Amino acid sequence: MSTYHVNITALSETFATSAPVYQTIIFNGGDASFSKKLKFSTILTEPLPTGASATLSYKADAETSFTDIVTSNVEGAIRKTGVLNSIGTNLPIFKEITFQIISLGNAVITGLKFGYEELSDDNNI
Repeated sequence: MSTYHVNITALSETFATSAPVYQTIIFNGGDASFSKKLKFSTILTEPLPTGASATLSYKADAETSFTDIVTSNVEGAIRKTGVLNSIGTNLPIFKEITFQIISLGNAVITGLKFGYEELSDDNNI
């Protein structure tokens, strides 16, 4: 089951909203008992207009806030891949993960790709 939200306004009214946010459901790779190592994640967009950006973040396991991975902000770009988080450290090891993309300046999000490795032994991380 999916949930969609639409904001509608009359043509004579001024419409204002916060930055559009794309947030995934919780991903566990089919089995939350195994740890996984996030290897990369990619933002896909329509060609970015001048001044537009899309920022990809993650929230793993019981974390309460999102950590930025990568921001795509080059005019005309259609994809940006991150292999480290925004402060230059490795991407997380997780049992469950949620992604969020925040769009600014009319950036149109068209997709999200990510790769992970299932770890065979939780003690061998």
